[in-house]
Amino acid sequence: MKKLLFTLATCLFALSLTANPLATISSASTIDGIHQNTNTPGAAALKFMKVLQGKSDFSLDLFYSKDLEEVYALLEQLSPEQRAVIDEALKEEFKKQFKELVKEVPEIMVVTFSVQEEIISQDGKSAVVKLQLHHEGSSAAKEMYLVKHQGKWKVDVDKL
Repeated sequence: MKKLLFTLATCLFALSLTANPLATISSASTIDGIHQNTNTPGAAALKFMKVLQGKSDFSLDLFYSKDLEEVYALLEQLSPEQRAVIDEALKEEFKKQFKELVKEVPEIMVVTFSVQEEIISQDGKSAVVKLQLHHEGSSAAKEMYLVKHQGKWKVDVDKL
């Protein structure tokens, strides 16, 4: 069930990227590349988008869901070797799901994006990242909700 929720949320988000008609391009600056060692909501959102496009390796550390709380707790108890085996299995499963997603929504491969704004809550436990998605000379705004979990910013897939 949890695997299905994750896959469904990922697909719904990807479908929402192309479901809305795109308006005019924003003049806001684009963030090129992702700083791997930067733990900011914007960097996590960009990394998530790169994963969706198959341009970056899947990592469970980018995703948060209340339904996965038990899974996160179990993963913390694993040895690094055991965690590596689980991570590799998840990567392979995501690759399969990604191939299906691209068949359904080929536009996902050519959408580019930039962070327009990061809004971190006063308690520092959640954030909203406003992204600008660009496709074929047009753009659209999209908000992503993130949660700080185990010291890392993760996309809240429950809110996709």
